[in-house]
Amino acid sequence: MQGTGTVWVDDVRCEEGVSRKEDKSYYYHCDYPSTMLRASLGSPRVMTDQLGNVIWRQDYYAFGGDYASTSLGNLHKFTGHVKDDATGQYYAKARYFTTQLGRWSQPEPLLRSVPGKSFLEK
Repeated sequence: MQGTGTVWVDDVRCEEGVSRKEDKSYYYHCDYPSTMLRASLGSPRVMTDQLGNVIWRQDYYAFGGDYASTSLGNLHKFTGHVKDDATGQYYAKARYFTTQLGRWSQPEPLLRSVPGKSFLEK
């Protein structure tokens, strides 16, 4: 399969490369075209094995809700972040994003000390 891809190695996001786990290699393709949507935020769309066989496929609604997915699970989804099963939100290292609202559920933590910041949190 041709195209660029984002790869995670032991749950760490890498640029080009291969994810190796259990003596198998998996390739994440973030720019794979779909009939309905095209990922432009670095969201994994397809995972292939060493032979190029598609073993996982995912499509998203506009703000990251699952549109269609194959049965094989994948930790990294919308914008490459991990979906927290307990909350149903995406954890982005410092705060959560809710796909139902298309918004962050907490304010940006780095902006807490910036005066007049309320317009930046919407």
